[in-house]
Amino acid sequence: MKKILLLSMCLILTIAVRAVTFEIGVLRFMDQNPDPTTVAVMQINAQTTIGDIEIPSEVSFEGKTYAVTRIAYTAFAWCVNLNSVKIPSSVIKISELAFQGCTNLRSVEFPENMEMIDHFAFAYSGLKSISIPSTVKIINKQAFNGCDSLTTVILPQGLKSIRNGAFAECRKLSSVEIPATVDSIGEAAFSLCKSLSSITIQEGVKWIGASSFSYCSFSSLTIPSSVDSTGNGAFSFNYKLASLNILNGIKTIGDYTFNSCTALSEIPIPESVQKIGVGAFQGCKFKSITLPVSLKTIGEKAFMGCDSLTGLALPQGITSIPQYLCANCTRLQTVQIPEGVISIGYGSFSNCRSLTSMPLPSTLSFMDELAFNDCAGLKSIVIPTGITTLNSQLFGTCTSLSSVILPQGLTKISRSVFFRCIKLDSLVLPASIESIEAYVFYNSPIKKLYSMNTLPPDLDDEGFTYKSGCTLYVPAGSKSNYETADGWGGFKAVIEFDPTNVSKLLDSPLEIYNDGDGIVVKGALTGSFITIYNLVGVEILTVKSNGDEQWIELPKGAVYCVKVGDKMLKVAM
Repeated sequence: MKKILLLSMCLILTIAVRAVTFEIGVLRFMDQNPDPTTVAVMQINAQTTIGDIEIPSEVSFEGKTYAVTRIAYTAFAWCVNLNSVKIPSSVIKISELAFQGCTNLRSVEFPENMEMIDHFAFAYSGLKSISIPSTVKIINKQAFNGCDSLTTVILPQGLKSIRNGAFAECRKLSSVEIPATVDSIGEAAFSLCKSLSSITIQEGVKWIGASSFSYCSFSSLTIPSSVDSTGNGAFSFNYKLASLNILNGIKTIGDYTFNSCTALSEIPIPESVQKIGVGAFQGCKFKSITLPVSLKTIGEKAFMGCDSLTGLALPQGITSIPQYLCANCTRLQTVQIPEGVISIGYGSFSNCRSLTSMPLPSTLSFMDELAFNDCAGLKSIVIPTGITTLNSQLFGTCTSLSSVILPQGLTKISRSVFFRCIKLDSLVLPASIESIEAYVFYNSPIKKLYSMNTLPPDLDDEGFTYKSGCTLYVPAGSKSNYETADGWGGFKAVIEFDPTNVSKLLDSPLEIYNDGDGIVVKGALTGSFITIYNLVGVEILTVKSNGDEQWIELPKGAVYCVKVGDKMLKVAM
């Protein structure tokens, strides 16, 4: 008896949920749970010759009338003979893939009370223009993706979200205006719209997603103040973008946002910006950029390959310079690094071949490998006292480098630091040096090397290329220590000297020192220029040498870089 009752209940349940399907003309309908008074337009034969179609707002079957409220999944997909569709006001949703691949579909008349256009609904169709009803709140992922014939899109006030790839690869779309009611523009929403020459983003939009407008063709862009941040590559590879206006309000310029926007000649960064992401302006061609004091973080490669950039001043508040920040900025001539910066990352300024000087802040404690590698124009460098290690290839192939001042406290010179520094002919090693690794002076014809330590540092056998042409100067009483130490043989000569007489180490008549009240310069050639910089690279004054002893008054409590000809010295007051 129990088995019979259970079977009867299953039969009743099956009958209750059985969908009613029927056909009227070329259209097939199915009623919808939980409302059996409504139906959805279901699949039709894709090869049916239907041309233009008007979907009815209601249909009758077996004496019952149904409201048509939805166009179902793949209902008209790949109907290549479909030319136009008129959708009744009863329909509130167009489901996924409903008209995908309808390559001859030229127009769709949407009803005013429609609420949603779902994923891929019209993807790869032949639509030429569309006007989205004001009742639609969401245009879902890739809804119009790949509509190659689409030239005009009208988006309504009231629209809340344009999802990922909604209009991607609409290659003939020429203009678009994003209404103020849109909160977010999804990833790649308009990516690869290669004819998109005009774009307006109204005040109110908060988020512009990754690659949302990449590979487009607009020449000008205003980012409204309501935008908080941009996604990865939001406007990247827009080769015609020449005019950019970022209104005050944005906090984060995301990773690769303007990557390879090669027509940008200037970049206005508003005071609201706190972060510039990885590669944000990589490959751009602007000559200068002003960074706001609000900026706290810059991502790696932010200006990499900006080969028209001539100067960069980093604001106070920046504490670290990321890797490859300005790598391959071949026209970069000046960089101002503020006090407070403690580290310079891997390859940060590598191949900045026009960089002639680089005043470093006293707060600096770390410089990573290759930071200044191949800076062929760099002539002099003063290493701050907080640096204990010169990392590998730090100044490799700096072929103009002729003056290097190493600080007391430096303990290690790593592999290939001065590799191919062909104009570096003399160097003073502070007493704190403990080790010098292989190839440090490889192909660098050092002629005079002064070591301030009575005990020889560890020196790799391959540390020097041209030992036989270099004279080694060592503290009085330590000559035998060096002559018997591993790695220190083979120099042209070993000569003892008095390490307390530092001003005469390089056999130069030039003397620069602090006399307690100012800086004294002796021995500068008549008419040569004496230039004083602060530690962020800002020129304080320049005077002509009188050829005699010259006294320059400067405020006390600071450290200055004094440059005379190709010599530079750091002096503390």
